[in-house]
Amino acid sequence: MSDEIKCPVCGKVGIPNYRNEDIVCPCCGSDLSIFRVIDKIPQGGRSKKNVWMPIAAVAILAAAVFGGILLFKPNTPQIIQDNALEARIAVLQDSIGTLNYKLNSQPQQISPTSDGFKYVVRKGDSFWSISKRFYHTGTRYEEVATANGLDSKSKLTVGDTIIIKQ
Repeated sequence: MSDEIKCPVCGKVGIPNYRNEDIVCPCCGSDLSIFRVIDKIPQGGRSKKNVWMPIAAVAILAAAVFGGILLFKPNTPQIIQDNALEARIAVLQDSIGTLNYKLNSQPQQISPTSDGFKYVVRKGDSFWSISKRFYHTGTRYEEVATANGLDSKSKLTVGDTIIIKQ
């Protein structure tokens, strides 16, 4: 009975010896040639484990050391990001200071009146741009001109004061 060969796939007993030749199981139709190859692999046991154990130990130790270095090392990229952020804040504060200086050094261009506002004309202003600034639409440019006794085709001069009615 010990000479009977059993199919490793379906378990049928009495098939030809697949360890000696390429056999297809007559019951399940499985090609058993791969099992012959598997049976030829040496069953070395402990000697293979002994080779890989030191390698595994070194790998685990290296991972622990590397992880410890990353864990306790100061986060240099974060420091760089913090320095860059501080530099940006300094630039923005400087810009704000410059803008405040410019705003405080220029004469007041808008002052309230009983009818609306007095506005001092600046370089590049037109009836359209003034209408757009105060009424949020440029189409009221003629209203701005007539409120100041001017023709809408008149040129504005820098420094002129005009009235913007509400």
